[in-house]
Amino acid sequence: AQVRQVLSKDSTKPLVSPANSVANATVPPRTKVVDINEPQVCKNKGCGQTFIEKDNHEAACSYHPGPAIFHDRIKG
Repeated sequence: AQVRQVLSKDSTKPLVSPANSVANATVPPRTKVVDINEPQVCKNKGCGQTFIEKDNHEAACSYHPGPAIFHDRIKG
């Protein structure tokens, strides 16, 4: 990126455009890299079971098969 110089009417001192300033550049947050051979902990609340990412697929979970089940309680 090139820095564009803008001359102000009051002085001959060049100004640096903030759009091109390196100091104002935003850096995206880093994402965590997961090793496929490293044991991971289940994200389901209260589970805590460990698994290996490379063995993880749709039918791999023997602790939580199928979708979540919600129980409706009717007040009597």
